Amino acid sequence: MELAVIYYADEINQKIPFPVIVERWEKKNFGQGKREYYKEFNDKERRTLAAYYPRFYKWYLVKGTPEKCAFAMKNLELLNRAGNFFASI
Repeated sequence: MELAVIYYADEINQKIPFPVIVERWEKKNFGQGKREYYKEFNDKERRTLAAYYPRFYKWYLVKGTPEKCAFAMKNLELLNRAGNFFASI
């Protein structure tokens, strides 16, 4: 069983940089962004980020942030690292 944190909409917007991930997602597919992405994240982390991306895309560009959502504790640090990474490329 995994521990999860439940965030409400305003907390999600403050604690998880999903707009940055969505805006810069395509940069990871080309040139230096791709090389840095493969250096920064291992295969399991890349799969986890790829699984979160459709959800973040929908929140940011289609429906808006949900009223509340649960995140696995182990993924929160990864999502923050990803936000910092995508902000830097």
